Amino acid sequence: DAAAARKPVMIAQLAPGDGGAARSELGPPPGPPGMEDRMMRRGQVCQDLYAHKVGELAFLETKLSLTGAQAPLFARWKQASLDIAKRHESDCATRERREPGQRRDMMTRLNMEETMLKRRLADIDAERPSLGALYASLNAEQKQEFGHAAMRALGGRMGMMMGMMGGHRHGMGPGRGPMDHGPMG
Repeated sequence: DAAAARKPVMIAQLAPGDGGAARSELGPPPGPPGMEDRMMRRGQVCQDLYAHKVGELAFLETKLSLTGAQAPLFARWKQASLDIAKRHESDCATRERREPGQRRDMMTRLNMEETMLKRRLADIDAERPSLGALYASLNAEQKQEFGHAAMRALGGRMGMMMGMMGGHRHGMGPGRGPMDHGPMG
């Protein structure tokens, strides 16, 4: 009975000169435990960036109860914000990945931070004109709601970043995360 309960095991035999062809049919050799899961989560986070932004903006647009004069200003800012989000989604997906356990040297980390800050400044420059016009058109209650929505979005991004980085913040604070751009992210 014990022999019947065992599951069959598939054994591949390599032919001389095979070059590992039989092995390749079984997929790549396994990496460190959990690495595939982390890569899949990171890929999903990258894919979800734009969708999250669309949802945040739809929520905000509804909460603000825009007037007819404010709606085109919101639409202009929304488009600038979504353009930035689309680029961040693409940047996230193509970002260089390092092997688990490897640390980048100090100069590499400094260069990466400088690049991130330059991108953030470019995002601010691209978004500021349309955001400024929209914000100036809002009444006090709408400005307060806008601020609350920005804080809710920040909380969600921090959770996403924590998941993408394996639960550790690595020194990133508000305004320094890879997905942080604009008042709504």
